Amino acid sequence: MIMTERKPYAITVQDLVTRGRDDIPAELVTSTHLIYNSPAALAFNSPGAQGFGVKRAGLSIPGSVMLLVGPGCCGRNTTILSEMGGYSDRFFFYIMDETDIVTGRHLKKIPQAVCEVVDSLAEKPSVVMICMTCVDALLGTDMERVCRKAEKEAGLPVVPCYMYALTREGRKPPMVDVRRAIYSLLEKQPRRRRTVNLLGYFAPLQDDCELYDILRGVGFNQINEISRCPDFAAYKAMSQANVNIILNPEARLAAQDMEKRLGIPSIELTRLYQVAQIHKQYQALAQVLGTTIDDSAWHERAQAVVRAVREKCSGTTVAIGEMQNGNAFEMALALTRYGFVIREIYANLGPDDFVYLRHLAQLSPDTQVYSNLSPSMLYYRGQDHPVDVTIGKDAAYYHEQLALRKEHDPVTSLTNELYAIFMCHLMAGSQEAVKYTKLLLEDVKKAPKSEGLHILWMHMMPFLQEPVKDIFNYSDQIHISACDFVADGFQKTHYEDPYESMAEKMVNCIYNGSVRQRIQKAKELAAQTNVDGGILFTHWGCKGTIGASSLIKESLEEAGIPTMILDGDGCNPANSSDGQISTRLQAYMEMLKVNKAEKYAANHGKGAGSDDTLCL
Repeated sequence: MIMTERKPYAITVQDLVTRGRDDIPAELVTSTHLIYNSPAALAFNSPGAQGFGVKRAGLSIPGSVMLLVGPGCCGRNTTILSEMGGYSDRFFFYIMDETDIVTGRHLKKIPQAVCEVVDSLAEKPSVVMICMTCVDALLGTDMERVCRKAEKEAGLPVVPCYMYALTREGRKPPMVDVRRAIYSLLEKQPRRRRTVNLLGYFAPLQDDCELYDILRGVGFNQINEISRCPDFAAYKAMSQANVNIILNPEARLAAQDMEKRLGIPSIELTRLYQVAQIHKQYQALAQVLGTTIDDSAWHERAQAVVRAVREKCSGTTVAIGEMQNGNAFEMALALTRYGFVIREIYANLGPDDFVYLRHLAQLSPDTQVYSNLSPSMLYYRGQDHPVDVTIGKDAAYYHEQLALRKEHDPVTSLTNELYAIFMCHLMAGSQEAVKYTKLLLEDVKKAPKSEGLHILWMHMMPFLQEPVKDIFNYSDQIHISACDFVADGFQKTHYEDPYESMAEKMVNCIYNGSVRQRIQKAKELAAQTNVDGGILFTHWGCKGTIGASSLIKESLEEAGIPTMILDGDGCNPANSSDGQISTRLQAYMEMLKVNKAEKYAANHGKGAGSDDTLCL
């Protein structure tokens, strides 16, 4: 892929199948890229990315603490993560300096650091996890030896876990090896016939998951998950299990190690979304266990849900990412069979995925496949790829909030937009701004689609004018779908450094340039949110906007966007006539209402006076 083309790499499902499993494009193979992220976090993620990576996974042992050994830069994201996730009292740091990095001097100090961590705690931890970074991978550190020495001096278990990005393409990538590490403290005990361990995830299954009832129905009365262990004793009791059930392929190494050391055999179940395949898998499980499984109640219930969804949501367009609980290609196949239209998939590809791709190619050959890891995704623009629904953290990232407003109408007000201005400019980069954005995104996703009018507001809000508030605030018929004042808040930045990213955002502010730039951005916002018209507020104190108003109005109307110039004083309401503003706004809204009704009638083959025209 030539980066100068400024296009994201994509290939159709049909083209992938034609190439075959032995000719997977390099852009979809993780080892061809500089960085590989498991589905725990977004590729090219920020330091504050959440998810169960090596560090949080290492703390899944009850009563454990973690000592991260690495340069200060490696501890930056851990600091943010620990605070956001409530782990701050369980994370400790040994910051390596330049001499440590060059000579390995720090290795002699790790046992002392472990002792200091233990002594600083009011309650003795069950185990100290030592998290190592790529520095020690390059130094070739024998961490097992270092941990044995630390264990002897501290008087409690010390276990290494490796955050080595350099090993992500090897047999034991970090998220595979950390699963082995967290079960390495289990010691052989007499097996209990009716006990089973569920391996693979660091959060429990939902309480109403049918797997619990199915396992209990075939005699497994004790079901262990590390996330449900209340204390270290319960964790240690996992070694009494009669069988391990692997729910995530990344737990295979851990299961193999447990079988070798503890004699516990394992069975693997695949996360599936095709109802028929789930049923077949449960029957296969029954054969392995030498019993029978009656899953008919859940099978029939799932089929009923599929029928209802197909009837209600058939034709709904979907984009699927890999940052969700399942295989993106299997999920795409399932949803296609259920009546959805899968436009795009964002996922890396392996040979095993072709079992799904071959079927998907018959049903949806034009579905596009992208790689989260390809640098060309920097040029992906979600507004150019409209869909109704996104599944997965990565898919939601590519289809940001603004694009969602085409299909969702959250309750709006002039005050809401003012808040957005503060968050996008004055508070950019703060935790408050991040929280506000996340809450706003959830509000947009939950909001239904309205048949009312959709408005593009340009320039600042005249929040003191009562007639304006009367029309726009909390209306279910008139929605402010976009505002150009905060347009730069929706752009993706291309820098890892947060200060460079904010600088880029400020430089690209639409008010930091020519009026042509403002016009172009207004057109883009109008297209993204499918507005019915625009309002340009010409505040008396802004000569630039007043001077450009006629050109903006003319240009937008040439593009098919009816535009009203609303002049007034956003600072002093005494300088504006409430009556005049009310009359002008009401007349403009009536005009837009008529325009929308006529368009609706034309699109549905009816006359403008038909009873079937849109009612506002």
